Amino acid sequence: MTFFQRTLPAMILLALRLPELLTHPIPLLKQQEQRLVTMSQEQIACLLANAFFCTFPRRNAHKVSSEYGSYPTINFNSLFGGSRRGIHPMQASKLRSLIHYFHRVTSNSPTGTVTFERRVLKHGPCWDRCESKFSKLHVTTEGTIEDIGEGMLQVDFANKFVGGGVLGGGCVQEEIRFLICPELIVSRLFTEELADNESLVVTGMVCCIDSLVCH
Repeated sequence: MTFFQRTLPAMILLALRLPELLTHPIPLLKQQEQRLVTMSQEQIACLLANAFFCTFPRRNAHKVSSEYGSYPTINFNSLFGGSRRGIHPMQASKLRSLIHYFHRVTSNSPTGTVTFERRVLKHGPCWDRCESKFSKLHVTTEGTIEDIGEGMLQVDFANKFVGGGVLGGGCVQEEIRFLICPELIVSRLFTEELADNESLVVTGMVCCIDSLVCH
């Protein structure tokens, strides 16, 4: 009942603040263009609230020829659909994680910033002829990337569309990473699919839950 009585009304008010919090168009991080976007966590929360209510137009088309065909989906409508048997447990797990995030940001407005930087490697190394060796390489099978990797650069390379299937049927490394830190999801709004020589570097996001179990 807390969700319907307090969190959901607060999310509606947050979504309606879009014209106040974002007074300029968000730059698109397009292919082969090295560029960065810095946003406040409050702006991100507002955008994600709008994504929850599926207010972004022209972002539900999946054809490659559509206007945003080379961008990931951003509206949350794919998480709400069920079947005759009801909602899938995996979707329920994702929604619980996202609702927990919205409960946090509507209870205590965040004050930090997050930076999304698209990087382009113009001339990559010839890996098949490279004879250099890794120095001080440490490999461990214990713990998780969320706790063992705290304070370190964490790398994911699973999908050319950032977030992979986080708003769909996927629930492995990349999707779990995005659900533990939901602020990452907003990058799907403005980041075009990544080419082989590109990466998206994100700094400043906050983890909202310790781990996520998808069934």
